[in-house]
Amino acid sequence: MGIGYAGAARHGVGLQATAEAARWQSAAPVIREAEPDRWRCEANYAVFRTKLSEASTVYNVGRTLDVVVRTPAGLKFAVRECIYDSEMIPNSIIYPI
Repeated sequence: MGIGYAGAARHGVGLQATAEAARWQSAAPVIREAEPDRWRCEANYAVFRTKLSEASTVYNVGRTLDVVVRTPAGLKFAVRECIYDSEMIPNSIIYPI
C-alpha cells in the first residue's frame, strides 16, 4: 500500500525538456509518535541531478518531517516538511524538493 497526499504539497521531480532529470531517494522513515490513525515520522532524503551528457551530482540532501494520517482512501501525508542540511542551495532550483 502506498501513501498519497492529503493537503500536503507533493514533492516530485522528473525528466525535463532540457534533457535533465532529478531523482529523489528516501531512507526508511522512523516513527517518532504513533496514534491510532496518525503517525509523526522522520526520514533522510537525497536528490541527485543528472544531465544527459554529464555525471550525476548531489543536488540537495536533508530530512523530512511528516505527519501521515489514515483516510477512507488509505494512508495520506497530511504534512511534509523538507529540512535542508545546507544553507546553500542552487539559486536556479527548478525542481520542488
